[in-house]
Amino acid sequence: MVPDRHSVLKRCLRASSIGNAIEWFDWTVYAIFAPYLAKNLFNPSDETSALLSTLAVFAVGFIARPVGGLVFGRLADRSGRRHVMILTVSMMALGSLSIGLSPSYAQVGILSSIVLLLARLLQGLAHGGDSATSYVYISEISPRESRGLWSSTIFVSVTSGSLLATLLGVGLTKSLQTSEMLSWGWLLANRADPFGVTAFAHVDFNHLAGLGYTGDDINESWEVIALIQYRDQAHGETTQERLGSYRSTDRPD
Repeated sequence: MVPDRHSVLKRCLRASSIGNAIEWFDWTVYAIFAPYLAKNLFNPSDETSALLSTLAVFAVGFIARPVGGLVFGRLADRSGRRHVMILTVSMMALGSLSIGLSPSYAQVGILSSIVLLLARLLQGLAHGGDSATSYVYISEISPRESRGLWSSTIFVSVTSGSLLATLLGVGLTKSLQTSEMLSWGWLLANRADPFGVTAFAHVDFNHLAGLGYTGDDINESWEVIALIQYRDQAHGETTQERLGSYRSTDRPD
Protein backbone atom coordinates (compact mmCIF):
# COMPACT_ATOMS: atom_id res chain seq x y z
CA MET A 1 0.00 0.00 0.00
CA VAL A 2 1.38 3.39 -1.00
CA PRO A 3 1.39 5.81 1.98
CA ASP A 4 -0.13 9.27 1.70
CA ARG A 5 2.11 12.25 1.05
CA HIS A 6 1.86 13.64 4.61
CA SER A 7 3.10 10.43 6.24
CA VAL A 8 5.92 10.23 3.71
CA LEU A 9 7.01 13.79 4.41
CA LYS A 10 7.03 13.05 8.14
CA ARG A 11 9.55 10.31 7.43
CA CYS A 12 11.58 12.75 5.37
CA LEU A 13 11.44 15.17 8.30
CA ARG A 14 12.73 12.45 10.60
CA ALA A 15 15.55 11.49 8.26
CA SER A 16 16.61 15.10 7.83
CA SER A 17 16.51 15.75 11.57
CA ILE A 18 18.54 12.63 12.38
CA GLY A 19 21.12 13.53 9.76
CA ASN A 20 21.42 17.05 11.13
CA ALA A 21 21.77 15.76 14.71
CA ILE A 22 24.55 13.40 13.64
CA GLU A 23 26.39 16.24 11.92
CA TRP A 24 26.24 18.35 15.07
CA PHE A 25 27.36 15.35 17.11
CA ASP A 26 30.43 14.97 14.90
CA TRP A 27 31.07 18.70 14.93
CA THR A 28 30.92 18.94 18.74
CA VAL A 29 32.95 15.79 19.41
CA TYR A 30 36.04 17.56 18.08
CA ALA A 31 35.71 20.38 20.63
CA ILE A 32 34.96 18.01 23.52
CA PHE A 33 38.00 15.83 22.85
CA ALA A 34 40.37 18.60 21.71
CA PRO A 35 42.90 18.01 24.56
CA TYR A 36 43.26 14.34 23.58
CA LEU A 37 43.53 15.20 19.89
CA ALA A 38 46.30 17.66 20.74
CA LYS A 39 48.34 15.08 22.60
CA ASN A 40 47.93 12.40 19.94
CA LEU A 41 47.98 14.23 16.60
CA PHE A 42 50.37 17.11 17.32
CA ASN A 43 53.85 17.33 18.82
CA PRO A 44 53.30 16.36 22.48
CA SER A 45 56.57 17.94 23.65
CA ASP A 46 54.85 21.34 23.81
CA GLU A 47 51.36 20.75 25.19
CA THR A 48 50.26 24.39 25.00
CA SER A 49 51.30 24.73 21.37
CA ALA A 50 49.66 21.40 20.53
CA LEU A 51 46.36 22.47 22.10
CA LEU A 52 46.44 25.84 20.34
CA SER A 53 47.13 24.07 17.05
CA THR A 54 44.16 21.78 17.65
CA LEU A 55 41.91 24.78 18.30
CA ALA A 56 43.29 26.50 15.19
CA VAL A 57 42.25 23.47 13.13
CA PHE A 58 38.85 23.69 14.83
CA ALA A 59 38.62 27.29 13.57
CA VAL A 60 39.50 26.15 10.05
CA GLY A 61 36.26 24.16 10.05
CA PHE A 62 34.30 27.35 10.73
CA ILE A 63 36.07 29.08 7.84
CA ALA A 64 35.06 26.23 5.53
CA ARG A 65 31.40 26.33 6.58
CA PRO A 66 30.30 29.36 4.52
CA VAL A 67 32.15 27.95 1.51
CA GLY A 68 30.22 24.71 1.91
CA GLY A 69 26.98 26.66 2.21
CA LEU A 70 27.63 28.47 -1.06
CA VAL A 71 28.76 25.40 -2.98
CA PHE A 72 26.15 22.92 -1.77
CA GLY A 73 23.39 25.52 -1.61
CA ARG A 74 23.82 26.13 -5.33
CA LEU A 75 24.01 22.38 -5.98
CA ALA A 76 20.81 21.85 -3.98
CA ASP A 77 19.01 24.42 -6.14
CA ARG A 78 20.17 22.70 -9.31
CA SER A 79 19.83 19.02 -8.41
CA GLY A 80 17.49 18.84 -5.42
CA ARG A 81 17.80 19.04 -1.65
CA ARG A 82 17.86 15.44 -0.51
CA HIS A 83 20.80 14.35 -2.67
CA VAL A 84 22.89 17.13 -1.14
CA MET A 85 21.81 16.23 2.40
CA ILE A 86 22.79 12.59 1.93
CA LEU A 87 26.12 13.69 0.46
CA THR A 88 26.94 16.14 3.26
CA VAL A 89 26.05 13.69 6.05
CA SER A 90 28.29 11.10 4.37
CA MET A 91 31.11 13.65 4.11
CA MET A 92 30.80 14.49 7.79
CA ALA A 93 30.91 10.81 8.73
CA LEU A 94 33.96 10.32 6.51
CA GLY A 95 35.72 13.22 8.23
CA SER A 96 35.05 11.76 11.67
CA LEU A 97 36.18 8.33 10.58
CA SER A 98 39.37 9.81 9.14
CA ILE A 99 40.15 11.41 12.49
CA GLY A 100 39.35 8.19 14.33
CA LEU A 101 41.61 6.13 12.06
CA SER A 102 44.44 8.67 11.86
CA PRO A 103 47.85 7.45 13.06
CA SER A 104 49.39 9.31 15.97
CA TYR A 105 52.11 11.95 15.81
CA ALA A 106 54.52 9.45 17.34
CA GLN A 107 53.89 7.08 14.42
CA VAL A 108 53.96 9.34 11.35
CA GLY A 109 54.96 12.78 12.62
CA ILE A 110 53.38 15.86 11.03
CA LEU A 111 51.36 13.71 8.63
CA SER A 112 48.90 13.06 11.46
CA SER A 113 48.35 16.82 11.82
CA ILE A 114 47.77 17.15 8.07
CA VAL A 115 45.18 14.35 8.13
CA LEU A 116 43.38 16.14 10.95
CA LEU A 117 43.40 19.42 9.04
CA LEU A 118 42.01 17.84 5.86
CA ALA A 119 39.36 15.94 7.82
CA ARG A 120 38.27 19.13 9.54
CA LEU A 121 38.08 20.98 6.23
CA LEU A 122 35.85 18.19 4.90
CA GLN A 123 33.65 18.44 7.97
CA GLY A 124 33.41 22.21 7.66
CA LEU A 125 32.31 22.02 4.03
CA ALA A 126 29.78 19.30 4.87
CA HIS A 127 28.42 21.16 7.89
CA GLY A 128 27.91 24.37 5.97
CA GLY A 129 26.29 22.54 3.09
CA ASP A 130 23.86 20.61 5.26
CA SER A 131 22.86 23.65 7.30
CA ALA A 132 22.10 25.67 4.17
CA THR A 133 20.10 22.81 2.66
CA SER A 134 18.27 21.08 5.50
CA TYR A 135 16.84 24.26 7.04
CA VAL A 136 15.32 25.25 3.71
CA TYR A 137 14.20 21.71 2.90
CA ILE A 138 12.20 21.28 6.08
CA SER A 139 10.46 24.63 5.69
CA GLU A 140 9.60 23.73 2.09
CA ILE A 141 8.09 20.31 2.78
CA SER A 142 6.24 21.34 5.94
CA PRO A 143 2.43 21.62 5.86
CA ARG A 144 1.21 25.19 5.87
CA GLU A 145 -0.61 24.81 9.19
CA SER A 146 2.47 23.29 10.91
CA ARG A 147 5.32 25.16 9.25
CA GLY A 148 6.62 26.78 12.45
CA LEU A 149 6.53 23.50 14.37
CA TRP A 150 8.25 21.48 11.64
CA SER A 151 10.91 24.14 11.10
CA SER A 152 11.70 24.19 14.83
CA THR A 153 12.67 20.52 14.78
CA ILE A 154 15.95 21.40 13.08
CA PHE A 155 17.03 23.32 16.18
CA VAL A 156 15.96 20.44 18.39
CA SER A 157 18.25 18.19 16.37
CA VAL A 158 21.12 20.72 16.69
CA THR A 159 20.83 20.70 20.47
CA SER A 160 20.35 16.93 20.60
CA GLY A 161 23.51 16.24 18.60
CA SER A 162 25.62 18.61 20.70
CA LEU A 163 24.18 17.20 23.92
CA LEU A 164 24.89 13.60 22.88
CA ALA A 165 28.52 14.50 22.12
CA THR A 166 28.87 16.17 25.51
CA LEU A 167 27.30 13.22 27.34
CA LEU A 168 29.63 10.86 25.51
CA GLY A 169 32.60 12.92 26.68
CA VAL A 170 31.34 12.85 30.27
CA GLY A 171 30.72 9.11 30.12
CA LEU A 172 34.11 8.23 28.70
CA THR A 173 36.13 10.49 30.98
CA LYS A 174 34.25 9.21 34.04
CA SER A 175 34.57 5.53 33.17
CA LEU A 176 38.13 5.46 31.78
CA GLN A 177 41.49 6.36 33.26
CA THR A 178 43.39 9.30 31.80
CA SER A 179 45.93 6.93 30.27
CA GLU A 180 43.13 4.92 28.64
CA MET A 181 41.55 8.08 27.26
CA LEU A 182 44.88 9.14 25.75
CA SER A 183 45.53 5.68 24.37
CA TRP A 184 42.21 4.64 22.82
CA GLY A 185 39.27 6.32 24.57
CA TRP A 186 39.33 9.42 22.36
CA LEU A 187 39.17 7.19 19.30
CA LEU A 188 35.80 5.79 20.34
CA ALA A 189 34.19 9.20 20.08
CA ASN A 190 35.30 9.70 16.49
CA ARG A 191 34.32 6.16 15.56
CA ALA A 192 30.92 6.36 17.26
CA ASP A 193 29.33 7.55 14.02
CA PRO A 194 30.63 5.49 11.13
CA PHE A 195 28.21 5.13 8.25
CA GLY A 196 25.42 3.27 10.04
CA VAL A 197 23.24 6.30 10.75
CA THR A 198 24.17 7.83 7.40
CA ALA A 199 22.94 4.68 5.70
CA PHE A 200 19.75 4.84 7.77
CA ALA A 201 19.05 8.40 6.62
CA HIS A 202 19.71 7.37 3.02
CA VAL A 203 17.35 4.41 3.26
CA ASP A 204 14.70 6.54 4.97
CA PHE A 205 14.81 9.04 2.12
CA ASN A 206 14.59 6.30 -0.51
CA HIS A 207 12.21 3.81 1.14
CA LEU A 208 9.36 4.66 -1.25
CA ALA A 209 10.93 2.82 -4.17
CA GLY A 210 9.52 -0.43 -2.85
CA LEU A 211 6.15 1.11 -2.06
CA GLY A 212 5.14 2.24 -5.51
CA TYR A 213 6.93 5.57 -5.84
CA THR A 214 9.56 5.87 -8.51
CA GLY A 215 12.18 8.22 -7.14
CA ASP A 216 12.38 11.87 -6.20
CA ASP A 217 8.81 12.80 -6.91
CA ILE A 218 7.60 12.72 -3.30
CA ASN A 219 10.84 13.14 -1.32
CA GLU A 220 11.83 16.40 -3.03
CA SER A 221 10.13 19.66 -2.18
CA TRP A 222 7.62 21.01 -4.65
CA GLU A 223 9.45 24.33 -4.78
CA VAL A 224 12.59 22.64 -6.11
CA ILE A 225 10.66 20.58 -8.64
CA ALA A 226 8.95 23.72 -9.94
CA LEU A 227 12.23 25.65 -10.03
CA ILE A 228 14.10 22.96 -11.95
CA GLN A 229 11.17 22.45 -14.30
CA TYR A 230 11.10 26.16 -15.09
CA ARG A 231 14.86 26.30 -15.66
CA ASP A 232 14.88 23.12 -17.75
CA GLN A 233 12.07 24.38 -19.96
CA ALA A 234 14.03 27.58 -20.53
CA HIS A 235 17.03 25.50 -21.64
CA GLY A 236 15.06 22.89 -23.58
CA GLU A 237 15.85 20.08 -21.11
CA THR A 238 13.61 17.43 -19.60
CA THR A 239 12.94 17.66 -15.88
CA GLN A 240 12.04 13.98 -15.59
CA GLU A 241 15.53 13.02 -16.66
CA ARG A 242 16.98 15.10 -13.85
CA LEU A 243 14.56 14.43 -10.97
CA GLY A 244 12.62 11.32 -11.95
CA SER A 245 8.87 11.19 -12.38
CA TYR A 246 6.62 13.52 -10.44
CA ARG A 247 2.90 14.05 -10.30
CA SER A 248 2.40 17.78 -10.10
CA THR A 249 4.27 21.01 -9.48
CA ASP A 250 1.36 22.44 -7.54
CA ARG A 251 2.11 22.23 -3.83
CA PRO A 252 -0.81 20.38 -2.17
CA ASP A 253 -1.12 22.52 0.96
